[in-house]
Amino acid sequence: MATKEQGLQRRVDPTAQENFSSASSPADLASEELKQAWDRAFSRDPDASDAWDHAIKAVEAVLIPVIVPKQEKSQLGHVVGSLKSQGERWQFVLPGVGMDNSIQPVLQILGILWPNPDRHANEGRRKPTLAEAQAAVHLAVTVVQWTRADAIELR
Repeated sequence: MATKEQGLQRRVDPTAQENFSSASSPADLASEELKQAWDRAFSRDPDASDAWDHAIKAVEAVLIPVIVPKQEKSQLGHVVGSLKSQGERWQFVLPGVGMDNSIQPVLQILGILWPNPDRHANEGRRKPTLAEAQAAVHLAVTVVQWTRADAIELR
């Protein structure tokens, strides 16, 4: 399904474009956040920090209802914390090296995605590069697709 172009965009691998189109096709908050992330990462006037922020919000929109549905004012940090402390309750569709469907690979990806390096006001804060933000958006597309396909589930 093709998406309506909103102006000039940077060239993106056709497979990546197709994955984005698929992941952002449902009419929900995750799709809206993915669309904003994609636009800010690949438009003619990109904003790396905003792209990364919207990528995180897209992942939050799909994972919070699955991992921490009763947590008030949840953020991706709550999802990561819950998976770290209760990882044995969860499984990932791929068996992994240990053939145990560990949630650890998902945690590693979430650890790469979160947080955006300019999120907090501290001495380590810096503006992300456009390449970093684009990679974060691609990761978000993947995590959204996985979550919608029930690749992350309770044991």
